[in-house]
Amino acid sequence: MTVSTQALKPVEHGASRDSRDQWLDSPVARVLPGVSAVLAFVYLGLAFAHPLSLPADQARVMTIVAGASALGLGLLALLTWRRPLPLEWAHPLTALVVLIAVANSLAHIMVTGDASQTTNVLLAMVACGAALLRRRWFFATIVFLWVGWLATVAVVGSEQKWSHWFFSMALATVLAVVINIATRSGLERVHEARSEAERMSVHDPLTDLFNRRGLVLTATRVVDLARRDGGAVSCLFMDVDGLKGVNDRLGHDAGDELLMTISTALHRITRKTDVVARWGGDEFIIVGLGSGMRPDELEARMRAVLRDISPFSDADWNPVVSCGRSTLAPWDDGDLTSLLEAADRDMYLRRVLRRGTITRLPDERSDAPIREVTREALAAAEAGTLSSSETKPIDRRGYDEPRPASRPHPSTLGPVNEGPHHVSPDGLGPDGEASSA
Repeated sequence: MTVSTQALKPVEHGASRDSRDQWLDSPVARVLPGVSAVLAFVYLGLAFAHPLSLPADQARVMTIVAGASALGLGLLALLTWRRPLPLEWAHPLTALVVLIAVANSLAHIMVTGDASQTTNVLLAMVACGAALLRRRWFFATIVFLWVGWLATVAVVGSEQKWSHWFFSMALATVLAVVINIATRSGLERVHEARSEAERMSVHDPLTDLFNRRGLVLTATRVVDLARRDGGAVSCLFMDVDGLKGVNDRLGHDAGDELLMTISTALHRITRKTDVVARWGGDEFIIVGLGSGMRPDELEARMRAVLRDISPFSDADWNPVVSCGRSTLAPWDDGDLTSLLEAADRDMYLRRVLRRGTITRLPDERSDAPIREVTREALAAAEAGTLSSSETKPIDRRGYDEPRPASRPHPSTLGPVNEGPHHVSPDGLGPDGEASSA
């Protein structure tokens, strides 16, 4: 199989990684420049209208208040329009805009004694329900509105009939709370649906492991991190033996259950920092920092865990997997694509060894003959020129039981290093020495 990541370009998911406060701030930050600009024009118009509708002394005060409000809101609109607003400033600045609007109305009440200006306070309070999505900023602003309005009532005195307006303020508060809850609820549903869609775009829906897209997105960063820190990165390519037989005998539901069991086992034996992905079908990939586990060690661990958690009997499925490994050393040229391709080749060669498609066993003291035989066996297997009568089984102790430390098994060796920039399994050259770029 040819492994390529050309069609698997990483896609940035900035919005899916927003914190809870950030996704609440984002819609507020988007509308703040427009709202500030509209209010700036409104108060600029009032600055010109007040001298025409109010007595001179009152008009002078209200013109100053409206002009200052228009100037402040205009500057805010200009600054937030020309450059992106930091999300953490969205709610504080929006609360400031609301308080500026309310301050104009309260000043009008104090200067003219006109209680009808409370209507503008009611509108600002209802607007808070939709504009301030973070609850602490919403309730803090509501409290400030109430305190400011009650203080204004105390200054103006009891000549006006305030009971009606007090009842209206209470109703506006309730309406603002209802609007705030409804708005937050709707945004939460949209955010959850979007997050789930983005999560599913990088996760396999059956096993909940990363899919190919998720592997490229995360494993590329692992490779970049290893390059930056001068460390190695390893890849284990694993194939589940016998999945097709389970599908044929027991049905595809049983095959799906087997894949989910494999996923559970992988979670148990891998590190939290490892990137674990389902490459497709019965193939799984583990990418992590460092040299990682040996293929035979991963096979043994998987076999042990699967015997404990597998819902299948040995007659239905023998818990066996085939693994290959490649390592990208700091001095090696290569990227994620070459790392995956080398691990895939190594897995296939080890599976050839496991299944006995080798006509002779080389001297275990020499690496080169083993590499020559495995490459010949691979070419013969791909050409279909080897038959079962022409092959003989090899020693399987490296897979079915612990291997003696003094006698390394041939299957732990990888293919020939085909060039100075070739990423060989385990990062070793043909003589067993570390390869150099």
